[in-house]
Amino acid sequence: MKIGIAGLGRMGGRLASQLVNAGNSVTGYDTDRAALNSIAGINKADSLPDMVAQLAPRRLIFLMVPAGVVDDTLGGIAPYLSKGDVIVDAGNSFYRDSVRRAEELRAKGLCYLDSGTSGGLEGAANGASFTVGGEREAFDFALPAFMAMAAKDGVHYIGKSGAGHFVKMVHNAIEYGMLQAYAEGFGLLQTEPGIDLAQVSKAWEHGSVIRSWVLELITRCLERDARLSAYNGKIGGGESGGWAIQEASERGVDFDSIISAYDARIRSLQAPSFSSKLIAALREEFGGHRQPK
Repeated sequence: MKIGIAGLGRMGGRLASQLVNAGNSVTGYDTDRAALNSIAGINKADSLPDMVAQLAPRRLIFLMVPAGVVDDTLGGIAPYLSKGDVIVDAGNSFYRDSVRRAEELRAKGLCYLDSGTSGGLEGAANGASFTVGGEREAFDFALPAFMAMAAKDGVHYIGKSGAGHFVKMVHNAIEYGMLQAYAEGFGLLQTEPGIDLAQVSKAWEHGSVIRSWVLELITRCLERDARLSAYNGKIGGGESGGWAIQEASERGVDFDSIISAYDARIRSLQAPSFSSKLIAALREEFGGHRQPK
């Protein structure tokens, strides 16, 4: 397939490389020229309109840009697209914005898919998880590209416009709770003298009820430095968790553990702890997220 991708940062660049390695022709654009030049095997565009011009209809274009610039990015490509072209927002947009964008683009004869993309940097490089919302026909058209970037059984059509990003919002909220639970547990463990935290996490990776990929990442972090001295304990992020908390409140859904985890991130900015250091380390490990200063 001939595919465009706007946004070649930590995630987008790795996904673009997967597409190239699968034999696709990829045209990329990024406002950071260094990021653009770092991706081997892609056709480089000088602007968003140039990216569109290098692709013949029916076009398939992925957006891997921050939520706050999606509308501006769409404004830079939509006027140059042809009827039936497909745009995929594979970043972390609020699902209500995705519903609005799909309606606006449908009125212009364009197709818009919203894709929750999970798996962190390793997933982006080796096979990610995609939950996709939007028109089924557009999804079927884009499916070969998704398959080229996905883990085995990692692509799923979820439903109407907004569904993909709704699911990703909930995924991120669950992530908040998971990280907080692990971090609090290891925070208690580290108060007992003589316990090797990395050995504990390594033991739990094998056969325990709480084994997971996150636990494997904890082992990596603790084996490098059991004191996590490179981290100040301040946790970034929070936008998608806030969206999920608001939705849960409006829908009357209990969200106590996730609200607590969200509040802990806010507290970490003023009162960091070993537990918050571990979350900061994990966020850097799986997503390359920098800790706040």
